[in-house]
Amino acid sequence: MPVFFTSDQHYGHRNIIPYCNRPFADIEEMTSKLIEYHNSVVSPGDVVYHLGDFSLNKRAPEEVLHRLNGEHHLIIGNHDWPHPVHSKKPEKMEKFRKIYFDAGFKSIELSGKLIINGETVLMSHFPYYDPNPEFDQRYPSYRPKDEGKTLLHGHVHTSFKTRTSVNGGLMVNVGVDQWEMKPVSLETISQFIKENK
Repeated sequence: MPVFFTSDQHYGHRNIIPYCNRPFADIEEMTSKLIEYHNSVVSPGDVVYHLGDFSLNKRAPEEVLHRLNGEHHLIIGNHDWPHPVHSKKPEKMEKFRKIYFDAGFKSIELSGKLIINGETVLMSHFPYYDPNPEFDQRYPSYRPKDEGKTLLHGHVHTSFKTRTSVNGGLMVNVGVDQWEMKPVSLETISQFIKENK
């Protein structure tokens, strides 16, 4: 079955529109268009990996996810309520996870991995840590260990589409701000990795 990757939709987040210079008048238009763009490439039986920041709005998973085609898996980001940055209390985290599962996510993890082009490719909301102060250095404890592997991630919005990590790993930003506001297919990512390694 076809597989897609996406991240950083920020459903219900008004300030993301000017922050990322998104072509929407308001959050209602952004929600409507992101759903339309998603469903223009993803079919009901496809698998979708959301690499974080689906929404910091607690109602958005229930209101939006059922309108999106596909089977949905979430690699949580700092703007998703089940992420541990929002609470260290296990009972509170379990409450947030239940909301997201009830909305329709099939899995909720901090990280993941897939085999693409015969290599293990990591998935995380965050890119690898980079000591260069030019780059966002927040949340170092939640970033994957940089062992030079290819990494699919989000978080950086318009900052970059691809970069090489300190230890030589290819980082690919699958966020909507880099892919015409749409999820990107496994086939496209596979070819993109081949061309950029």
